[in-house]
Amino acid sequence: MTDRLQAVSSAPASSPPFQAVVTSTLDFDGTLARLKQGIDAADLWLIQEIDPQMLLRRGGYLIAPARQLLFFHPRYVVRLLAADPAAVVEIPLKLVVLQMPDDKYSFGRVVSTSAMVGGRIQSQLIYVFKIRSASKDLPARSELRSDHLLVPPMMTNLLPWSRGYLETIAHLPFEPGEVLSQHCFYDSFFQKYVDELGNDLPGPVEPVGELGLQSFRTIDDAVSAGLGIPLVPEG
Repeated sequence: MTDRLQAVSSAPASSPPFQAVVTSTLDFDGTLARLKQGIDAADLWLIQEIDPQMLLRRGGYLIAPARQLLFFHPRYVVRLLAADPAAVVEIPLKLVVLQMPDDKYSFGRVVSTSAMVGGRIQSQLIYVFKIRSASKDLPARSELRSDHLLVPPMMTNLLPWSRGYLETIAHLPFEPGEVLSQHCFYDSFFQKYVDELGNDLPGPVEPVGELGLQSFRTIDDAVSAGLGIPLVPEG
């Protein structure tokens, strides 16, 4: 389901004396948003946001989500010039956000047990959400909405459950906003778009999944890629 990239593992973070290293209680996106709010509240200018994960992917490497925020204000340059012009090399100031490896659980949902792969193989239509937790306790319902998907919908058989890779923790009726109004999969063989029953669609409807019966291995690859963590090696 994903291109094979060379995974890059992260060593434990050090604490250099000239840097401040802080562990956020928020997830990656929440931490990034909070920092941007803080920069704006301090009347600073966010002059650039760099995405190292995207840049390394272009070079064939896979890392966890990462961002660099470069910020600045002319008044600080004025102060540096007055105090020590050699310090101007330190601007703009920089914040780095890294998602470190963890042992958290991911959560998903079976949306249908009557999906059809290729119009003939009955399968389970599943969602995988962005929410992760250190416990198996059911997340808040607001985290299980169709606009909180980590990856596009997938279709699989019962093997991931019988092998213990997926576990059912609750049975819940669907509420408004929890199911996409249209499921869409790309059929690479016939080069067309279809729904979960194999019916043709006139074009793509995001999020677009890959038509096929996904194994626990390809599900794992998709989730790992979505989280930006190394894929399990082949073999």
